[in-house]
Amino acid sequence: AAGHHGSDYFIVKDIIDAIREDKEPRIDVYRALDYTLPGLMSAKSIALGGMPVKVPDFRSGQWE
Repeated sequence: AAGHHGSDYFIVKDIIDAIREDKEPRIDVYRALDYTLPGLMSAKSIALGGMPVKVPDFRSGQWE
């Protein structure tokens, strides 16, 4: 069974099409990080007993 009611297929297809057609995908790496990081940082916070953790902003270059 596919996660997210099968929507993962469309995201993967968009990325593959972008590579094949040498174009930008609809969801760029920064948007993907916007979607993913809050959940990862939440898990880190839980592991630290609920301590606040900073969500990095990859657009600003803070991670370098």
